[in-house]
Amino acid sequence: MHQIHRRHLLVAALSGVLGAAPALAQSAREITIGLSSTSTVAAAPRVAQELGLFDKQGLVPKFVTLENTSAATAAILSKSVDVALVGPGDVVAAQARGQSVAFLAGAYTGFGGSLVLAKPVVDKLKVAASAPPAERLKALDGILIGTASATSPYTVALRSAARTVGATPRFAYLSVPAMAAAMESGAIQGFIVSASFWVPPVLKGSAVLWLDGPHGDFPKDSTPMLTLGIAASRDWVQAQPAAAQGVRAVMAELSRAVAERPADVKAAALRLFPNVERPALERMLQAELPAWRNRTLTASDMTHDLEFVKSMGAPIPGIERVQPAAMLAP
Repeated sequence: MHQIHRRHLLVAALSGVLGAAPALAQSAREITIGLSSTSTVAAAPRVAQELGLFDKQGLVPKFVTLENTSAATAAILSKSVDVALVGPGDVVAAQARGQSVAFLAGAYTGFGGSLVLAKPVVDKLKVAASAPPAERLKALDGILIGTASATSPYTVALRSAARTVGATPRFAYLSVPAMAAAMESGAIQGFIVSASFWVPPVLKGSAVLWLDGPHGDFPKDSTPMLTLGIAASRDWVQAQPAAAQGVRAVMAELSRAVAERPADVKAAALRLFPNVERPALERMLQAELPAWRNRTLTASDMTHDLEFVKSMGAPIPGIERVQPAAMLAP
């Protein structure tokens, strides 16, 4: 009798487990996340997935790589994705047009751009690469710097930072992938980009890291508080409050992981880029990891970034209607 009783209990327990599995599967919600690039700058959500943080929130992310942050914003508005990585300028531009795109959470806090100079240029300067940032900024007077465009956040930040010490660098506008070759040919003397593009020439020895954006070499007043954030439409947030809160929780947990178990975060990131040479990827992550330690965004942060967007000089009709608090999703 005791054996029969135990057998019945075992069968009941197994039935309960098997019966619960479909319910758990049904409770998990797929969420489509638009990534504005495949670089380490936009890797935070993928790292979170690699660490199992979306699973904890009952979310199953589907990542879609888009051409840039403008395309990511358009994907939010067309409902091609649920959320996407975009910059403050994208949110400001959308809201100026009356479109309700807002940030849920940060994905890359601080400034992602760094400036490298050609080694022969550095050898001729009377300032060492280890000098205080203000001295390195002052040494840029007259130096020809490659950058993506006149209104790029990197261009605006470098011009503003140099102005604080009375320096006036010159700028040449060209595509990011072409910058390293242009520097090596002597067409430009340096360039400002994210880590994915400056690390290879530095490791090769043809360039020197001159100003490190993620580690604070640029004055705070000259840079945005946020390089990339996870944004969504207000309609989606209102229709899917649990999913929206889950995304916030995922990014908050990633921030804690960066602080408390950086080795695990680094290992997860290394698995995501198997085709990048290990020394280069190690250096990229050294630059990027601090920026994944995001904090809760505030209206004050958005006020700062709205003013930064205004300083970029690109005309945005309706920008005077944008309210900093509205740049944050409820």
